Amino acid sequence: MRTGSEAVILQSVEKHYGDEFAFGPMELAVEEGMVTAIVGPNGSGKSTMFRLLMNLLQPDEGEVRIFGSTYSEGETAIKGRIGYVPELSDYDMAARRVGDIAAFLSLWYPHWSEAEYKRLLDAFGLKDSSKLKGMSKGTLRKVDLIMALAAQPHLLLLDEPSSGLDPLASGQLIDEVKRFMDQEGRTVLLATHIQEEVWKLADYVAFLYEGRLIGTYEKDELKDGWKAVWIERLPERPEELPGFIGLEGEGPYRIATRDYASAASRLKEEGIRILQTEALELNAILAQLIRERRNAARKS
Repeated sequence: MRTGSEAVILQSVEKHYGDEFAFGPMELAVEEGMVTAIVGPNGSGKSTMFRLLMNLLQPDEGEVRIFGSTYSEGETAIKGRIGYVPELSDYDMAARRVGDIAAFLSLWYPHWSEAEYKRLLDAFGLKDSSKLKGMSKGTLRKVDLIMALAAQPHLLLLDEPSSGLDPLASGQLIDEVKRFMDQEGRTVLLATHIQEEVWKLADYVAFLYEGRLIGTYEKDELKDGWKAVWIERLPERPEELPGFIGLEGEGPYRIATRDYASAASRLKEEGIRILQTEALELNAILAQLIRERRNAARKS
């Protein structure tokens, strides 16, 4: 359900790292009350985006607005409404025990919930007295999630949150984000390469490549429209099927399309029965979008 308002806006945002990497120009609006997943290969700019959103980096051009305000209009108030799980945790360098971190953060976050903090500790198998030194990457990840969620933010920024987590903890992460979104006025921006997280959590998916957005879609549009279909015989001109992406196999044949409904209708018209269908994997969709971008660049 669309809310009609944006929790995050990046307007003509650019960040340059010499000649090595350029982020943007970036135009992105994240709707309030929605989960938006950012999907892209390593080095595509996901972490740069999150650091810009946290004001840990400042844009060279353009403007970042959170809940309608820029950081120059009140950084403390804005960050008090954001829960942030960075790509790499450094809590083990900042304190001795989990409880020390919680005691510090509770002073800065106006909506901090001690009850939620205790519940999350129990859910992830940790204690207030758990020592941070020597914790595994996965356990530190749990600490990051606990602190971000206990702050009771309105905006949750998750940069590869399941990195280092075992399958059980990854499932808990999904459950906790769903629980978070059950509260009114909550928004999530999630950078991930885990397809299960996207399919189970996201409302929108934005594909990022070389610092640029190359496609933004409703999740259901991806699941329902981008499909692989298996057929016993080929149509007369398979490459002319609506949304045609590629063809594999020698019978049954596998055809990938980005417009399943129209492709299925065409196959039916030609009397060709579809044996099986499945949604294309996110990596396959991303690869196709990258190919289209490169082809367009060569023609321009």
